[in-house]
Amino acid sequence: MKIRKEFIVGIFSAAGIVALILGFFYLKGESFFGDKTEYYVVYNNADGLASGNAVKLNGVQVGKVKSVALNPNDESSTLIKFSISNPDVKLPMGTVAEMKGDILGTVTLNIIYPVDSLRDGSFHKNGDTLQAQIAEDIQKTIEKKFDPLMAKINELIGTADNAIGTIETIFGDNTGNLNATFEKLNQSMTNFQHIAQNVDSLSHVLNNSKYLITSTVSNINSITGNLKESNEQITSMIDNINTISENMSKVDLQPTIDKANNALNEVALILDEIKNGDGTLTKLMQDSVLYDNVNEMLDEATLLINNIMMHPNRYLQFSVFGGKDKGANLINADEKRLKEFAKDSLRKWYP
Repeated sequence: MKIRKEFIVGIFSAAGIVALILGFFYLKGESFFGDKTEYYVVYNNADGLASGNAVKLNGVQVGKVKSVALNPNDESSTLIKFSISNPDVKLPMGTVAEMKGDILGTVTLNIIYPVDSLRDGSFHKNGDTLQAQIAEDIQKTIEKKFDPLMAKINELIGTADNAIGTIETIFGDNTGNLNATFEKLNQSMTNFQHIAQNVDSLSHVLNNSKYLITSTVSNINSITGNLKESNEQITSMIDNINTISENMSKVDLQPTIDKANNALNEVALILDEIKNGDGTLTKLMQDSVLYDNVNEMLDEATLLINNIMMHPNRYLQFSVFGGKDKGANLINADEKRLKEFAKDSLRKWYP
């Protein structure tokens, strides 16, 4: 049986029409056989999201965006309708629809289950509105990560520019700086040579003083040993000092201080009486004539005592063998002088 050409052409035409219809629905992001469930989500800004964009769950595509339009209830927001083509995927209550863009600028809807979604057993129904969430753009994330690095790169470039400018200044036409640099280097080398010589001298001194250093260390060790051996005595001395300090702290010094203050007050009163009184001691302190007379009387009394000691027989009468020895008689001149001396002394003492 021969198949006519018209039949073959008809079959291919019908297949082409079916393929065209399927392609049309595919490009629109819709299934020709109808979606199982549809959901809604509202965003303030749905920039980059378009019909046909993928809806993913854990990185696996489970549906597509069906429409992106202004929210009829609030034109300041955008209403997104998407479908889940996989009949096994159910959205628990509390599921979030997150709008996320990749590095190429393609925006997808990611389905995020709540943590406790499998415990209550309740699920969203067809036509429910999910919670909206916008993930941070990958490009913005990369920019945030690279901003500090770019700042450091710019700083490094600025430092390199400064270094290049310095090198150009040194090795440019003006060689004065280079000559000055070489002079400073030569001066530094000279200073290093002097330092090396001083170090050598110090090394010789240390070598010569090696015996003294060893002896000093030995003496220090000996002192340390003596201190260690005398540790008990030192501890005992410290304990005695602590005991004395405790005893001193327990002594009531207030009565002693009060007695000292009273004694000082009495001394002050005595000195005040001596200074302002009218007794003999006050006159001796204030009357220079009386003071001189007393000194003169004491000098003459001293002369009289010395005369009595040298010539006792002139003033004393005594008997050796029971007889009377009146001693030597005074001459008239001596007797007269003695009387005058006694009268003058009495006048000076009692004017």
